[in-house]
This record gives sequence, structure tokens and C-alpha cells, in this order.
Amino acid sequence: MSISSVTRSAYTWTKGNYFISTDPRDLDLNFVYEYISSLNESEEPLCRANFKRILNFSLCFGLFVTLPKEYGSLGMPTVYQIGFARVATDYIRLAYLCNIHISEAYEGLSVREWLMDTVLNYPGLQSIHWVVRTADIRGDSLSGVKKRALDPQNEQYLCHRVSTRKKPKLINEIPVIAANT
Repeated sequence: MSISSVTRSAYTWTKGNYFISTDPRDLDLNFVYEYISSLNESEEPLCRANFKRILNFSLCFGLFVTLPKEYGSLGMPTVYQIGFARVATDYIRLAYLCNIHISEAYEGLSVREWLMDTVLNYPGLQSIHWVVRTADIRGDSLSGVKKRALDPQNEQYLCHRVSTRKKPKLINEIPVIAANT
């Protein structure tokens, strides 16, 4: 018996000046690395090779803002990554929302809720059991979610079953983020 790798399609969703993408080529790796590294609880820093493995074995969502074209004429980028979410999944039975992060400057603009809703309604994970750590979410981001259990640190784990919804537009096949280096 041979095991083949999962081929995923890249999707994009837009809302005003914001867009969410599952295409790893869109990710600002420095933005994501800083965030993932800040979660590292060991005394040893997270090396770039392990960071790339984490991303390659996860379903990643980047949240971006598109700025007016005038910024480009000033030599500034017109697209910035402002958020990130990461899901570990087998694509059959279980999906675990490992991380969700929004830049502080964009908190309170409902983009966290939009990112959370987009992640939970990802087309490849319909009718699957979700596990979400409440340390990763704020406010009432999860409507229709039931409390499942408490861990020793009094952190709640939530389960959620997603119903089928309208699918977003398919962009292309997802490539591997980075080759082994």
C-alpha cells in the first residue's frame, strides 16, 4: 500500500479592501514566522526549517488588506498581510484550528470573525468535526458551537460541525510552500 500526499486547491474570498487566500505563495513568511515563533513555549527558538514544515503540513489562511494604488507610487506595497489562521486536518474526520491571529491595528473591524467563518466553512472540510482552542479566539466568533471539555489549564475545547455552504471561487492548485533547505 502506498500513501499519496493530499492535493489541495487554493481559494480566495474578498470583502471590500480585504481578501483571504489559502495559496501559500501569498503568505508573508516573516509575518507568519514572527507570530508562530511567539507561541513557541520551549527555550529553543523555532528554526526556519521546522517553521516551513509546520506550514507545509497545515492548511493555512492568510488575511490581507489592499491599500489604494497611491501607496504603490510611493514605493510602498499595496497589499499587506494582517491575519493568519492555521488548521491541522486529515480532511476526512477531524480539523483542528491551531492558530488564528489578527494584527492589533485591525482588531475590532470584524475581520477576525470573517476569517473564523471562512476557516470553518472551507469547502474541503464540510461536514467534518472541528476542534478549536478557546485561547485562539476572542469574543463570540463561534456561533452554533458546543462546549466539549475543559483541560487542566481550564481552557475550553469546542467542537463544531459545519454545514455545506456556497463554495468560493477556485484559483489554482496549491504548491508546496518551500523545498527542504
